[in-house]
Amino acid sequence: MLALGPKSPDPLLPQQSTPPTSSSQSSDPSQLQSLQSVQAVTTATTQSVQSSDHIASFTLSSLDFGHSAPTPESEEPRQSVHVHLSQSSSPTLSALSPISSLLLCSSPPVYGIRAADLASAMDQMAYSPLPPPHSVFPWLHGLHPDNDLQLAFLDPKKQAQSPATFRNITLVKLGSLAACKLKGTVPHKDFLPDMASNQPGFLNLDPPKGVGLRNFHIQVAKIATLSDIVVYSKKGLPTDRLLGLAQRISQAQIYHRSINTNFPVYNTYIVLDPFEVFEQNYPDLVGISSTGKCYDHARDFLYHERREMTAMSAATQVTEKMYFGNLADTADESDVAQFDVYVECISQASIPTLDYMRTIDQSMAVGPHPVSAHLDFPSSGSLMLGNLTDSDLDLIVLFCEWLHKHTHENNHRVLLFCLDGYTETSMLGLAYLMYTTGVSAPQAYIDLHKKYDRAFFTFPADLVLLNHLQPRLLQRSPTAVTIAREPIPDWFMLMDGSLPSKIFPHVYLGNLGHANNPELLRHLGIKRVLSVGEVIDWHQYDRDKEWFTRLMYVDQVQDDGIDSLSRSIEDCLEFLDEGFRVHEPTLVHCRVGVSRSATVCIAEAMRREGMSLPRAYLFVRARRLNVIIQPNLRFMYELMKWEEDESARRGVVRHRRDMEWAVLCREIAAMNKAYIPT
Repeated sequence: MLALGPKSPDPLLPQQSTPPTSSSQSSDPSQLQSLQSVQAVTTATTQSVQSSDHIASFTLSSLDFGHSAPTPESEEPRQSVHVHLSQSSSPTLSALSPISSLLLCSSPPVYGIRAADLASAMDQMAYSPLPPPHSVFPWLHGLHPDNDLQLAFLDPKKQAQSPATFRNITLVKLGSLAACKLKGTVPHKDFLPDMASNQPGFLNLDPPKGVGLRNFHIQVAKIATLSDIVVYSKKGLPTDRLLGLAQRISQAQIYHRSINTNFPVYNTYIVLDPFEVFEQNYPDLVGISSTGKCYDHARDFLYHERREMTAMSAATQVTEKMYFGNLADTADESDVAQFDVYVECISQASIPTLDYMRTIDQSMAVGPHPVSAHLDFPSSGSLMLGNLTDSDLDLIVLFCEWLHKHTHENNHRVLLFCLDGYTETSMLGLAYLMYTTGVSAPQAYIDLHKKYDRAFFTFPADLVLLNHLQPRLLQRSPTAVTIAREPIPDWFMLMDGSLPSKIFPHVYLGNLGHANNPELLRHLGIKRVLSVGEVIDWHQYDRDKEWFTRLMYVDQVQDDGIDSLSRSIEDCLEFLDEGFRVHEPTLVHCRVGVSRSATVCIAEAMRREGMSLPRAYLFVRARRLNVIIQPNLRFMYELMKWEEDESARRGVVRHRRDMEWAVLCREIAAMNKAYIPT
């Protein structure tokens, strides 16, 4: 059902100064000039399109421009569309219903659309509720007809056909995406086959073999088959190349409909306004300006992830004059260095020799003005005990001693840093903490996390090396009370090298190994455990200890792309909120700590901080450090659907998505590719 009405201000939308309607008359000379250019194109009744994309002949109908380009002076608000999903076999009506007077080409059909109409349609899509998960899965997972394993595992009888209640808008630009880009635009190569392949229709990226539950990279191609597709360019004129691309897309839609029974009709459109109309009247839709400026709301996930990590791991003081930080902390805006000694941990570095340390000391003492020193040190995980000699081990201790001399005797500020601020520096940082405070390796782990509030990630090799270095470090430590080799506690040896990740002060995210290590939990102050689909193997008397208060187990939730978490989210969040109210931190875990438990933590971030799904996903991902969270496709979709309910709970009358499903998945796939090359 389609209902049009005046748009009231929405608190979740960027406010526009003069949002026009598609029915306003244009008085802007530049828009009138564009309008005249398009009308001039129609004087020829027959045009031939010959381009590298497509070769076809078609007849242009006479265009009725009664809906002229919008003007910035218009006082009428943009119309919005309220959509109610139907359970029938037809998809939700689209604001992009074809208008016969705007038919640019009849075979295959391509329609013209104005910027105002596209803006209204994009509003409709952002406000329209998504179909329920059961109506789109397992189809969204990818059901290639030759992939017997995937078909048997996911039981496609539940939903093997394209969902009939899903209607999207896919934006495509002709030309470079480095400028004049609308938010959410995707390259046509993401869903159209290469012309040289002669493959008809859309790309079929469903994996032909293996079970895949995280096929984020195929979602653009799948959703394109359920989309009205809008093609635009900088100038907004239906040139040969623009029409050729639009015809290829329209032909793909026709072919896809021919091979799918009772498939809905989706259409292809060309925007007839130049990009400047969007910049002037709909700046909230602009991702990259005509001058190449990229707005923060349209930057990719990798950018936002790095910014999140940089803020999280910014330099903080750990001990006297010693700071741990990241690469951004070395960018001094003034001519005066913020630190006297910079130590960067990188994998290619060698352990500094005594001669090199003396050379650094001499260089800092020369001249009337202070000179900062820059050194490299091997990164965490790059030093294997079996490859080190006794001289190498002694040099590590001597380097800690050299750093202590600069912080305590020379009154120098030292920055220990790496790119992300928590990985490459961890081994040296813990060794220095052991030396300067005189504590054991296990205690250094706990202190760095709790006392100094630093997030860090270590590898199993670091744990082995630090245990071996402990007697040497404590023997030369200026503060060690005892140098006797104490037995390594069981909880420390049970670790896989790293601690569970602190998402909030009251929420930790970890794996089954962390959950099955009660002494580790006790040392971290974790008093509650939320087990999502996995059972901890403590004996009952272990759980009766005074420090532990509550255990919650979520049953029948496997990371199989079939099971749902939707029905359990509210109970999980209530359990976490109870821990928040009584100041008892909770460990949330599944088996690996990347899918089921990560999904719960993302929901907690959305509720606790009022974050959107994309923002909460990046928030949790950054705090999981080197462990990449990987909720399966169904869990991510359920979170996007749950966000609608969460907005209603907060009193928002109409929920507006920050990002559409296909675009969200494309960003996640691109970010994963940077860390997990295929």
